[in-house]
Amino acid sequence: MLRILSDHDVQGHVSRLMDICQTLPWIGLWRELECVLCTFEDFDLSEDTTDATIWQTCQDHDILMITGNRNAEGPESLEMTIRQWNTPTCLPVLTWLIPIASSATANMPKRWSNGCSIS
Repeated sequence: MLRILSDHDVQGHVSRLMDICQTLPWIGLWRELECVLCTFEDFDLSEDTTDATIWQTCQDHDILMITGNRNAEGPESLEMTIRQWNTPTCLPVLTWLIPIASSATANMPKRWSNGCSIS
């Protein structure tokens, strides 16, 4: 089973992506991977939980994290946490490079002109 947690800044985008993954031609792969979209509430995380805590929760529970906000602004930021604690056995973080404006999500996937970074 592949569990996925989206950071608050990309929840709408990831939710829409998951909807698309459950339609043809992707539904077979989705079912084979047994993907599950987790929420902050599933792990008692609040909106003001630090990036470091979210990252560690994902590592502790084997969850793939997706975010659109990967900065190095302080010791609890996601980038600084990864730099300090990342090892070859850690799960990657998928970074949505340029989150699409919420009003544009209805037009996905045609409008996916942004990128994704894995680290």
